[in-house]
Amino acid sequence: MRTDGRGGQIGSPDRIRRALRQERDLESRRMWRGMGEAWNALGTIVGGIAIWGGVGYGIDRLVGTKPVLFVIGVLVGNFASIYLIYVKYFRDVPNPATPWLDAPNGAPSRGGPPDAS
Repeated sequence: MRTDGRGGQIGSPDRIRRALRQERDLESRRMWRGMGEAWNALGTIVGGIAIWGGVGYGIDRLVGTKPVLFVIGVLVGNFASIYLIYVKYFRDVPNPATPWLDAPNGAPSRGGPPDAS
């Protein structure tokens, strides 16, 4: 009978159950990591809108232009937070169609653009 070096038999039901449990735990952690990123993105959007909307509302109260700067603040907060999410999660994703654009500044590129000639 073959053993796995840790006292368990290769192909034993206990070892198979343990491997399946580890795989389920790993999949569960992957799922929750994605949920954390989603909550982070939602918090960034809500926070950006609340902060910049509040700034616009405060300036509106001081100046007397009631809804104008509040609306501008909400829009600025919305677009700024979407830009922050883009920078955090999507900016560094390499594009396989244009590998020469993905090289960092000063680093040799992995090929160049197709020659126009």
